[in-house]
Amino acid sequence: SDLDSLSSLRFGFKPLRTVSSSSSSSNDGDCDLRAWAAGAQQRGVMATVSAINALPYLDPLCLTYTDDSLSCSSTSTVVKGFVGFNRAAIKVYNRTGAALHLFVAEAVNYILLSEVQGSSIPKLLALGRLPHSGAPVLALTLCQPLPLPPLREQFAASAREALACLHAMGHSHGDLTGSNLLVFEGRVLLCDLQTCQRGAGQDSLQRDVADLEQLLQD
Repeated sequence: SDLDSLSSLRFGFKPLRTVSSSSSSSNDGDCDLRAWAAGAQQRGVMATVSAINALPYLDPLCLTYTDDSLSCSSTSTVVKGFVGFNRAAIKVYNRTGAALHLFVAEAVNYILLSEVQGSSIPKLLALGRLPHSGAPVLALTLCQPLPLPPLREQFAASAREALACLHAMGHSHGDLTGSNLLVFEGRVLLCDLQTCQRGAGQDSLQRDVADLEQLLQD
């Protein structure tokens, strides 16, 4: 269920309050994810900064990462690591205004889409800040890149199913590229949810479908 999915996530590596409507803004890890997501959706620079500062610091004994880089952009770096004993992709955002905005957008979407984590999008394993730099972090289940053609054809049905699940939740993806389709245990999952649009209209949903079909044919 939705609550079961949320309760399996480490938010500062302490037990979550996923039912209580009263959230804590302290950094002790005892936070309500949905309350945090609701507050984080407020517009404005100060609201974004406040959302980041409300995140707990991650326990370095529970989150470890390596120098093995998976990707790097102007706003974030993704490296391989572990959350507990789970292999993870650790996505560390820098602290520029644009990067913080994208981090909050992606974190909120993962929380709101907890019901389809593992079936349409990667599972979110940890959410918080690095203890020394304060940089915001998403830790996701480590997946493999989608194979290039002609092997891609065998994953077409799974890719369409993943997108259909996302659309059924009322979200469009908005940036379906080859690097944003991953494979985990034989299933295609959609990642990079910064541009994910909640309450998407038919034009956005149809554009997703067209982009995916083009991608699968290339």
